[in-house]
Amino acid sequence: MAHTPPNDRTVLADPALVAASLPLVYNVVQDTTVRAVGGLGELREPERFR
Repeated sequence: MAHTPPNDRTVLADPALVAASLPLVYNVVQDTTVRAVGGLGELREPERFR
């Protein structure tokens, strides 16, 4: 990949970059969800959870 200016967001549309990043994004979302669900029992005010 050629050098792109820091504010050039067109690089985000690169299909190869997107495909290479999906496993990482999936893992981050999965880990975050597991932590959030695991902490539901520790809510101070569970009745406020929707």
